[in-house]
Amino acid sequence: MKNTVTPAIVTLIQKRNIQKHWNPKWKWFRAKKFAPVELPDYHKKEKSLSEMTPEEVRTYFKENGVQPTRVWKERYFYISSSSDTFEQYVPPEGDGKISAINSAVSLTMYILCGNLCG
Repeated sequence: MKNTVTPAIVTLIQKRNIQKHWNPKWKWFRAKKFAPVELPDYHKKEKSLSEMTPEEVRTYFKENGVQPTRVWKERYFYISSSSDTFEQYVPPEGDGKISAINSAVSLTMYILCGNLCG
């Protein structure tokens, strides 16, 4: 007897060229892989920002995701009225902070170290 297979018994299962999942609930996810992109219209004449109203400028910036420009405002600085800012800060006496390096402590440390070391 020959080793032959009868065509009625064989069922063909196609393994290649199936690009989608067998479960139809994933159809929505396959469709979401493609995002629509808005292409700019290069034939449309755009107004400059100086010709637009403030509301049009605001909507234009919101559509394009741009922060609005800030108006540069120069602040004047008078040297004669700001002399107090450049003076050195002198803390008040007895402000509650102790310093390891003040004149009295450093002098005693110098004397003690001089006697012990020398």
